[in-house]
Amino acid sequence: VRGVLERLIPQLNERDLVIQSSTIDGESAPEFAQLVEDKGARYLEAPFTGSRPAAEARKTVYFLGGKATVVAQAEPILTRLSARRFHIGAPEQATAIKLAMNLQIAGISQALCEALTLSREAAISDDTFFEVMRENVSWSGLAELKEPKLRTDDFSTQFSVKNLLKDTRLAQKTAIRNLPELERIIECLAKAEAAGYGDEDFIALMKLIRQ
Repeated sequence: VRGVLERLIPQLNERDLVIQSSTIDGESAPEFAQLVEDKGARYLEAPFTGSRPAAEARKTVYFLGGKATVVAQAEPILTRLSARRFHIGAPEQATAIKLAMNLQIAGISQALCEALTLSREAAISDDTFFEVMRENVSWSGLAELKEPKLRTDDFSTQFSVKNLLKDTRLAQKTAIRNLPELERIIECLAKAEAAGYGDEDFIALMKLIRQ
């Protein structure tokens, strides 16, 4: 992001609006906003959630950080790309909530893989596991998304191990205090990347458990 902005900033003026949608850390977001605003342009932090299927269906959800006037100016663009948009607050707050969401995704994924492994090793069918889980409070959109992949060992990428590892490390950098589950998840994802699964879907965490 910094590299792109360094090339872009000399061309900016008061007519321009920069919408930044990469997942970055809480320190960089206000710095980037200031660089853009110093040129008279407007800056909106706009990370979004939703894997490849959601993006293709234009059902992503944006977390917006910036002035209300800038959010309003970006609305006609973002409406075409997403199902919903939340104005979270300042740029660094938009990055924080995106990282918080990805931390939950990573933690739930690890727990899902471990739970399915426990069930399989008790000779319980996947049909039974997922049918029971649908009646349990633990059922989630993530479980629904990953169920077919887990059933068939489909590790084709919707969101990769290496990208989720990047985001959890950014969460670690952004967090004020130590978060034990975050530390554990980073360890698991780093092991998955080291094992050669970095470009596969993050549900390849299942492969580590098998090892």
